[in-house]
Amino acid sequence: MKVHEIFSSVQGEGVDVGLVASFVRFAGCFLKCRYCDTQEAKTGGVEFSQEEIINKLKSLGVPDIVVTGGEPLSQDGISNFLFKLSSETWVKRIFVETSGFFFKSDIFVKKVFVNISPKPPSMEVDFPLKSFENFIVNFYDRVQVKFLILTEEDLAWILKIVREYKDYFSKKGIVFQPIEVPGKPYSESVKTVIDLVMREKPLLSRFNVRVIPQIHKLVGIK
Repeated sequence: MKVHEIFSSVQGEGVDVGLVASFVRFAGCFLKCRYCDTQEAKTGGVEFSQEEIINKLKSLGVPDIVVTGGEPLSQDGISNFLFKLSSETWVKRIFVETSGFFFKSDIFVKKVFVNISPKPPSMEVDFPLKSFENFIVNFYDRVQVKFLILTEEDLAWILKIVREYKDYFSKKGIVFQPIEVPGKPYSESVKTVIDLVMREKPLLSRFNVRVIPQIHKLVGIK
């Protein structure tokens, strides 16, 4: 498997923000998102066996694991890797960070949870809603969605999805994650998104809504 880096830090985004965890960042992603925030992991990487990755994670001594990328679900053998990692007694939980472009039912083994970040119009990719539907319908209790957002067009796209799957979001709530624009302070994107969300009074009255920035970018950690 192609690995960009393995390290320990705190989770900087989503509903688990602040969680102390070990991270394995796989290399490789075929998506060409306009505002990709991990350009360095889109290509390259170093080949590791699954056992080598697991041993390296174990050596870090942190039992919660974040599997990210790149796009980790595009890795050959990812389902088998997650099964092996879940079988390790020292592992507490595994959180897979994915765009949701690929739906793979066999990744949901034992200790695995999935965080999906659908790609909105500002990312300029064609996002497959059928794949998204398969995740939230079939594995409701294991899946958390965080909506990347930057523009009014993004918000309109998100609201359409929320209306279509309102039962899921009524139970799980809605998480907005401001997109970082290269060359601009991230705080500007955060303020823009807060302003957009605050205008949506019907949304705020019906759903549990959170705007959660990528904290690691605001404080300058990995």
